[in-house]
Amino acid sequence: MADLRLSARLTYDGGHSSNRYEAANPQRLPPAQLQSRMMFTFNQALMVCWLTPQVWHEAALWHETNGAAETAQQLYRKALEVLPGSAALCLAYARFEESVGRLAEARALIEGLVAASPAPLNHIILMRFLRRTDGAAAARAAFAAARKAEGCTWHVYLAAAQLEYQLGGGLGGEGEPASASDADGATVAGRILALAFEKFECDPAFTLHYVRFLGGLNDVTNMRAVLERSLLAPRGALSAELWSAMLDVELRCGGAHFGARLRRASCAIILGESRRHLRGLPF
Repeated sequence: MADLRLSARLTYDGGHSSNRYEAANPQRLPPAQLQSRMMFTFNQALMVCWLTPQVWHEAALWHETNGAAETAQQLYRKALEVLPGSAALCLAYARFEESVGRLAEARALIEGLVAASPAPLNHIILMRFLRRTDGAAAARAAFAAARKAEGCTWHVYLAAAQLEYQLGGGLGGEGEPASASDADGATVAGRILALAFEKFECDPAFTLHYVRFLGGLNDVTNMRAVLERSLLAPRGALSAELWSAMLDVELRCGGAHFGARLRRASCAIILGESRRHLRGLPF
């Protein structure tokens, strides 16, 4: 199996080098002849790399960037017929359709990917696409559906909060501005992250993102509350990153004496000693 993978890799590398050489147009061919030459070159590569998504993508991308959008579209369609399960090709095709203004086709591709593979990343891609093209309401509807999907993670909540915080409640693109009720994106983002914290409070990675968000709002009180609650969980108590964040908050906003005690307690907990070191701390 290892020899087979190595052979496939060497075959792809050889074809890729040939494609780059021909794309440099060493014969100084006029555009029409160069396009025919490149199609011939890519067809040669596809003869031996028929199931390699990169080759299909390179072929379509070359034609797209050289003014042959129709050929690029045909290549993407054929690629998805050959490799219907390739998320990378599906997203590349959706990006192409969006770039030429066929938003309905792009949306159908991404929604089809989500239906076939409801992974958190695919939901996030759909939310961001809808926010660009259809506005806040459509992105929020996609987020509501993503929350109910099996296997939803905190990454979906964080992506939704970032969209609200950075873009507010406007319609996106060339749409109308946000209404007065939707203008405060930070408030909506905070609600989303608070909702996520109820589900993922034991995940140190999410807690750190939440604390950074609160720090950007200068909300020290809630920063402490979030960190204290997470550090009480067994998983959080062993997270050096959470202890470091708590220490940073106290050194900047609390007293030096408490910061020293916190440092000793965190070292003791991470080294596996008794939780008695937490006694005397305000949580």
